[in-house]
Amino acid sequence: MKEVLKPQITETMGAWEIKPTIQLKGVLASLSMAKDHSQTTVIIGETGSGKTYSLNVFKNRFPLEVFAVKVGSSDNLRDLIAKVLKSLKINCPKSTSSARLAQIAGKLKVLKGQGLQPILVFDEAEYMKYSALCAFKELYDVLHQDCALVLIGTNELLTNLDKLLKSHKAGIAQLFRRIRFKIQELPLIDKRFEQFLVETEPSLKKWLQQNCNNYGELHDVMIPALAEAERSNTPLSVDLVKTVLGL
Repeated sequence: MKEVLKPQITETMGAWEIKPTIQLKGVLASLSMAKDHSQTTVIIGETGSGKTYSLNVFKNRFPLEVFAVKVGSSDNLRDLIAKVLKSLKINCPKSTSSARLAQIAGKLKVLKGQGLQPILVFDEAEYMKYSALCAFKELYDVLHQDCALVLIGTNELLTNLDKLLKSHKAGIAQLFRRIRFKIQELPLIDKRFEQFLVETEPSLKKWLQQNCNNYGELHDVMIPALAEAERSNTPLSVDLVKTVLGL
C-alpha cells in the first residue's frame, strides 16, 4: 500500500495539495488486499470522502489490471454490462446479458492466466439495481478465485441490500452471504479538515469548517478560490471565497 500512496503525497492541484487522509489510506489498503488475493470486497464511505479519487489513484498505479466502472442512477443491467465491456475493451456483438457476462468472465480469467491480478470495481454501487446485484453474484461465483470484485458506495448500498433481503428477492440472500464479512466501512470524515487547513487564515478556516460538509465540498470551494487568489495576487480570505462563489 505504501508503494501506491507514496507518489500521491506531494501531488498538487495548483496550490491545493492532496493529503493522504485516513479514508484514502483505507480505500487503497482495501483495494490492494483485494487485488493481491483475488478477494471480493465492499467499501462503504460517506459522500465526499474521496472514494472515487482514491480509486483513480489505484487505477493509475495499476492501469493494466484495474477495471473500474461508475454506476449511474439510470443504468439498467445492459447499460452496466456495456460499461464493463468497454472497460475491458471487449468488442461484443448484440447478445444476451448472460452471454456478455460469460465474455467478461472469460476475459478476466485470461488476464489471470497471463500472470496479472485483475480487479473489477463498481463505483457508486448504491445505484446498482436488483438485476445488477444478481449479475455481480454471477460474476463472483465464476471469478472468486481469479479476479478481485469490489463494490464501492455509500451506506445507501447496505440499506438497499437490506430492503431486498427483507423483500425476499431471489438471489440476494446468497449474495449477502458472500459479502457479509467482506464489508469495509471507512472512518468518518474529519469535518474540521485539519490536514488541509494547517496554514489557512483563522477566519477562513472557521468559515470552511462551518460551511463544508466533506472533502469534496472543501475541494470545490478551495480550487477556484486558490486559482483566483493566484491570478489576482490577492490573499486568500473569506471575502475572496464568497466573491468567487457568488455569495
